[in-house]
Amino acid sequence: MSGGDAQTYYTDNDLVERFSLAADVNYFARVETRTYYGTEPGEWCKAWEPRYGQVNGDDIYADIHAIALEAGLSPDRRWLAYAKYGYCTGSALYNYAQPLLCLVDLNSQERTCRSDVGYHDPTFAPGDNTLAFAANYTGQYEIWKATVSADGSLSNLTQLTRGASGLWSRAPAWSSDGNWLIFHRDTDPSEGESLKLCAVQSDGSKLRALNVSGGEPAWYGGGSAPPVIYDHFIYLPLTLRNQ
Repeated sequence: MSGGDAQTYYTDNDLVERFSLAADVNYFARVETRTYYGTEPGEWCKAWEPRYGQVNGDDIYADIHAIALEAGLSPDRRWLAYAKYGYCTGSALYNYAQPLLCLVDLNSQERTCRSDVGYHDPTFAPGDNTLAFAANYTGQYEIWKATVSADGSLSNLTQLTRGASGLWSRAPAWSSDGNWLIFHRDTDPSEGESLKLCAVQSDGSKLRALNVSGGEPAWYGGGSAPPVIYDHFIYLPLTLRNQ
């Protein structure tokens, strides 16, 4: 978006495609796969481990044996958030009844995991410790936001979306100025899925369907105006900067 040429940032055959960069791009969070073998022939399982550290350097934090996805890093590199589905030790594979929301204080390495409801897709706002995520507080997944406090607890919990029964929402992504979130909503109330993109302001106002099919969106730009839709393309207000 800045007009520069794409360059290789990090290479690892075990890297999962979703990762998170902080303002200091020398550090990043990602999920990597690891295969563990048990003591008996044929015993094995694959872990999806959230990791944080310097690019091409040693890991500062890793949740070994975890089955996790959707790692999000706060802009100041204080917090790592991820949804944890279970764990794998080679001889044992255990899946939780619903995904946990884990928050790690990267200064102290202390981890707190919430299991009160199911959680998915945690992502930090670009400017502070506001965390957006999908959570099942109301009987289906909706988009929520909260402030991560100094002790790892969540405060100022705010519901941003309210879909009709069976029309859940997931995969929030912040606009780069923090004014909007884009996400996908299932528009098929049956057991099938028909994902459409929607947008909502960060205070929960001006929620609107974008009438575009898609999932796991991202948004560079923002401002006070919503995205403008032409046919099947999303034209987002962008701020371009020269390198």
